[in-house]
Amino acid sequence: MSVAIKWNFNATAGVDTVNATSSLSVDAIDRVEVAVPPGTTTVQVQPGTTGKVHFLSIASSVYGTNLVYRADSNPAATLDSYHVFVGPGAVSLLGATQQSLMFINNGVLTAQVSIVAGRMAT
Repeated sequence: MSVAIKWNFNATAGVDTVNATSSLSVDAIDRVEVAVPPGTTTVQVQPGTTGKVHFLSIASSVYGTNLVYRADSNPAATLDSYHVFVGPGAVSLLGATQQSLMFINNGVLTAQVSIVAGRMAT
């Protein structure tokens, strides 16, 4: 049974406005809430070994240059704001599998990280 992820995006920069609304159908939603203390924490995002994720959002209680994450062997990305990847093309920017994310917290505060992954079963 598929699950619909409905999303919308609105941004205004001066007089320019971007609005987008759509939905994405996936087989399952996985949600992970994890504390990321200073140091390195690896978080399992999805089961399996192949990239089936079509939607991924990463939110944190702490943002900035002290909190980074990496997927597969990709370079680390700074979690400087809410990160949202919609569609398999966008999610593929994180690497081939998106099976786990490694967070590196160089700050002094523990970050409460929330990850939502919408994925296909096969």
